[in-house]
Formats: sequence, structure tokens, C-alpha cells
Amino acid sequence: MPNLWPFRPVPTSTEALSWETQIIKTPTTERRIALRPARQSISYSYLLRDQENAEAEWLIRTYPLEDWWVPLWFEASPAQAIDPAQTVIEVDTDAHYFAGGSLVVWASCDAATVCEIDSVAPGEVTLSAPVGATYAKAIVMPVRTGWIDGGLQQSRIRERGITDASVTFQIRDDDATPETPWDQYLDLDLVTKCGTVEPLAASVAPVFSTIDNGAGPVSLEPLDEFIASRHTMSWRLKSNLWTRRKWLHYVRGRDRAFWLVDWQRDFTLVNPISAAAITTTVKKIAPVAADLIGRHILFDDGTRTVREITGATDSGTNHILTIAPIGRIIQTTARVGLLRKVRLDSDVIEFAHSHGFFSATRIPLVEVPE
Repeated sequence: MPNLWPFRPVPTSTEALSWETQIIKTPTTERRIALRPARQSISYSYLLRDQENAEAEWLIRTYPLEDWWVPLWFEASPAQAIDPAQTVIEVDTDAHYFAGGSLVVWASCDAATVCEIDSVAPGEVTLSAPVGATYAKAIVMPVRTGWIDGGLQQSRIRERGITDASVTFQIRDDDATPETPWDQYLDLDLVTKCGTVEPLAASVAPVFSTIDNGAGPVSLEPLDEFIASRHTMSWRLKSNLWTRRKWLHYVRGRDRAFWLVDWQRDFTLVNPISAAAITTTVKKIAPVAADLIGRHILFDDGTRTVREITGATDSGTNHILTIAPIGRIIQTTARVGLLRKVRLDSDVIEFAHSHGFFSATRIPLVEVPE
């Protein structure tokens, strides 16, 4: 049975989810192979008084290679008074509570009880057995099983009786709960929420090598025929954190692609589109109209509809695009933009948690061939 790591951290922490994906690339395509499910690490910092620091040090010395119950302080909920016979606790269940898992009722380093979870319902958790202790005021949060990576790091604040300490836990039990909240298009997620507080950062650049002997002209050799855009999607979440984490498990790091809606108005409609129309006229954006064939576009007039461009020609300063009928009239005021097929550009995603307030992360994305 693991021991509880009992100390309360400062109200910020870092969490990392990491996968391992092998990517096999050709100049025009890529193949992705998921090699393992996610691993999770959590880093906490503490301000420990002398006796607490001594206790932490001796816990490390006594149980150097043992597993620990690791409280998830960034998912903590305040609890009302708890009596020994209580088996139902009201908590915010938008967190990692699940049947067969565990939680901790924490009042202090010396007063905490780990309980097994029998079932979870919205807003409450039912325990497998009574709490067995009285708490006038407590904090309730999920606990995970993990080991300490790198030991206890310490920096003593001179003559003040306080040590600035930090610990990183590598979580041992599986955190994978894959689930997607997004609608599907061609069996891929249609991600329509590309950020919460920051702009969607983006860049487009060819990948090439430079041939330069230092004495003559410089030559450029392309390495990829497909010119990919790169994006950074920023989340700052006070709620729905657990929903977004489950989605990250669903895409498995760099493994699974999805459609990104960046809300750019790539196309300006010249005329309204009738319900049965198989062509639409838009302002010209591409030097070669045929390059648009095979791309997918989103029509959003309050209802979102995606169509593939199956034909494209030029007509003066306009493109004439061939699409399947939309089934309703689309006015020229509708937002019309290209979808981008992307994947994560990193197998490691880090969250910066501000306990009780929000959690933030930046997710790098790269466009992949359709």
C-alpha cells in the first residue's frame, strides 16, 4: 500500500503528458505509429518549515523507491464538515474521479484519509467504506499512484526556518481515458475551438536545404513537396480541463490527425449559393486554381457544413469551385474558410496549473497532407 505524500504545495504546479510516436515521412505523405500510451508527471513546489522539511527528508530516506499516493491539488474541492460514518462526499467531479480509484480527505499534513471510490455521479462521489474520521473543514481531491523522480530538491531560506523544496512524481497508474467532444468529418475530429485567451499563432514556410560552398551562388533544394503550416493553440481553462485532457489522450500525441477550424475567411462569396448548386464563385486566392482541388472548406452561416472541392477553374479575378450541393441557401455574408488537416507537433504537452483558478497550456500543431 502506498504512503500518502502529505505536504501542501504552493498554489502552482506543472503537469506533463507524454506519448511516443514514430513518424515515417516521404516528400508527400507521412505514416504515424503510436508506440505507447501516455505517461504523466507532476511537479510540485513547497515552502516547508524546518520540522516539515525534516519529515519530508526522512520520508525519502525511509521509502526511497516506494510508490506514493500523489494528491492532485489542481483538482481539489473544498468540503463541508465530514463525519466518520459518511460515505458520500460532494465534490466537483470534473476531475479524475472514477470507480475503483481513490481520493484523499485532507485537513493538514497530520490529518488526511485516503478512501476508495465506489461510484461517481455528477457533483458527488460515493466511497466503498465510511471515511472513518471527523473533519470540521477539509479539502477533497483525487490521488494517483506514483514514484518520486530525482528525490527532494531543497533550497533553504537562511535564518527564516523555511525551505523552498520541490518534488517531481512520475505517475504509475494509467491516466488514459480517451474521449472526444468534437463532431466528426470523414472520421476525424472537427475542432472548432482553437484557443481561449490568446490568438492562434501560425506560420507557413517551406522545408529546404541550402547548398552553399561559400564562393558561388546559393542553391535551394526542397525536402518536402508539401508546404505545411504550423500553429500554436493556447488553452486557459477554469472548467472543462478534464474534458480537454481526455481529448489529448484520444489524439495520442502526434499520432491522430484532426481538422482545425481557424475561423479565417479564406474565401469571399461573389454570389449567394442556392440549395442545389454544384458550383460557387469566390474571389481568387490561389495562382493556380487546380491546387485547390481536394481541399475541404467550411461554410458557416450559423450552421456548419463542410464540402470537398472537386473542381476549380479561374474566371477573371474569381475562382469557380465545384462542390456537392449544400441543401440550403448560403448568403454572401457567411464565413467560408479552408479546413486544415493537422496533428500535434509534439509528443509532450505541459499544463501550468494555478490551483483553484485556471490551467494553461500551449499546443503546437503542424499541417499534414490530406
